[in-house]
Amino acid sequence: MRLAREPGAAAAWRPERLEAAVRRLVPTGPAGVAGPLVPAADEGRPDGPLDTSAAAITAVALLKLARLPGPRQAEYARRAEAVLRRLVAAHLTGPGDSRPAGMLLDGCYDAARGTAPCHELVWGDFFLALGLAAVTGLVDLSEV
Repeated sequence: MRLAREPGAAAAWRPERLEAAVRRLVPTGPAGVAGPLVPAADEGRPDGPLDTSAAAITAVALLKLARLPGPRQAEYARRAEAVLRRLVAAHLTGPGDSRPAGMLLDGCYDAARGTAPCHELVWGDFFLALGLAAVTGLVDLSEV
């Protein structure tokens, strides 16, 4: 019996459903996976606040998709790494900031209500750390 956490297990379980869900949820363009690396918190307000926590969660999901057999494995991995690079380069507190270094800023809790639109969110920190740990080999995403 194959466990769901094994790389090929999810693809073996009704692969047509998984592929259909991926096509629906992962926007693509001529160059592959499309859309901004860090999305707007509200699609209806593209010039509004960003949501880095959504970007970090997306990066981990893409890393997990990259583990499944298929023609887009490398594309998913490249996109995930690009998202993580952007988060680290442009959205973390750093030396000289009044806050501790390494906080993921610009997460948005509830854009529609204007609740915490540009904040550090614990799930954003968690998924950023998980994604970085995965790409550096410290964590096996089939175990998480």
